[in-house]
Amino acid sequence: TYYVIPQVGGASDSNAGSKASPWVTIDKAANTVAAGDTVYIAGNWTYRELVTMDTSGTSGNVTSFIADLTGEHTGYGGSVIISAFDSNSAAPTRNYCLNMNGKKFITWQGVVFNGCTGSANAAVYSGTGSADNLEGVTFENCVMIGYTNGNAINFLCGAATTPTADGLTI
Repeated sequence: TYYVIPQVGGASDSNAGSKASPWVTIDKAANTVAAGDTVYIAGNWTYRELVTMDTSGTSGNVTSFIADLTGEHTGYGGSVIISAFDSNSAAPTRNYCLNMNGKKFITWQGVVFNGCTGSANAAVYSGTGSADNLEGVTFENCVMIGYTNGNAINFLCGAATTPTADGLTI
């Protein structure tokens, strides 16, 4: 189990990601976790970053990213927003909030994905288009918001393919 708690003094992406020594960014978690790990994300915070998944879970060991809406796990309850905006007043600066990067067996719970640049981009992007790139991916109680002709979701599957039985769940 890992923790992202930017509100805590001493939080750093060079930390171990424990509750006592948490990370600052969700992207650090996405670059570090292994199949079956759980990441609790502190609420009441806007994470202005692009999260790119580096590791897949497996069918028996799903990797989970959970917004701590109540504060039960991190001590900070409230909304968890991953934003393509660098500030509240600027236009979005990132193509995506989340790039699934073709990774599989990952669950996101309670996260708001806000914004993207341009019409070819999306708040949540699946990555490469193959038949199984959404296998076992779940977005539960999440919100996905596009921006200025952008898409909220841009999921690519390979042409003339059929997703597996463990396909995408929203």
